[in-house]
Amino acid sequence: MTDLKVFYAHDFTQDRSAAAMSPTEDYVEFYLKSDVDALLARSKPKKKVKAKHSPLVERALCEMNDAIKDFGEYTYGDKGPYEVMDIDSLALDFRAFEPDAAAEALVELSKVNDNAESLASCLTGHLQEWDELFEFLPEDFVW
Repeated sequence: MTDLKVFYAHDFTQDRSAAAMSPTEDYVEFYLKSDVDALLARSKPKKKVKAKHSPLVERALCEMNDAIKDFGEYTYGDKGPYEVMDIDSLALDFRAFEPDAAAEALVELSKVNDNAESLASCLTGHLQEWDELFEFLPEDFVW
């Protein structure tokens, strides 16, 4: 922690004449205890980071992480994504894409981690009536 000094050099009175608007000799110091590096870090523009995953997978992972944060990893694993997430809206997002893109996103999602693999399996089960999707899924894709 460092001391950050703030000086107020002008003391304007009710009189708006030129003499009254000149700086006074009285300075008021305020000492703020703060981490200067943290303040400067907040003002720096954030670097753009290339997305590791497709936007569809990023949305699914974001929803999954929110569910895990809200309900806990144990509940997510025990109850499954159907109980703690809005699978219908995610399925609609997948249906908005072409079957080949949706299949690619499901495969990508299943390779992220165990929780994402569970979500991919859940979504695949939810989309089982979409026959075109299964034409693009690899044969070894487990759902």
